[in-house]
Amino acid sequence: MADKPNVSEVENFDISKLKKTETVERNTLPTSDTINQEKSGNRPELNDLRQFPRDKLNHVETEEKNPLPSRETIEQEKSA
Repeated sequence: MADKPNVSEVENFDISKLKKTETVERNTLPTSDTINQEKSGNRPELNDLRQFPRDKLNHVETEEKNPLPSRETIEQEKSA
């Protein structure tokens, strides 16, 4: 059974000791124009990506450099 936290200080806390604070909303919601522009796909910041020549890209094979241990390796480590 888990120990219960001591909440006696919380129960006896005097709310009048708290200071008044003013909050400022910094992450505003986008405007309807911004939403419509994103829906239409007409985003000027993506023009460079659209104009990038894809034929200059090279195909790359992914090589796993940290493979998982084999079953034999795990058994050896257990017995050590």
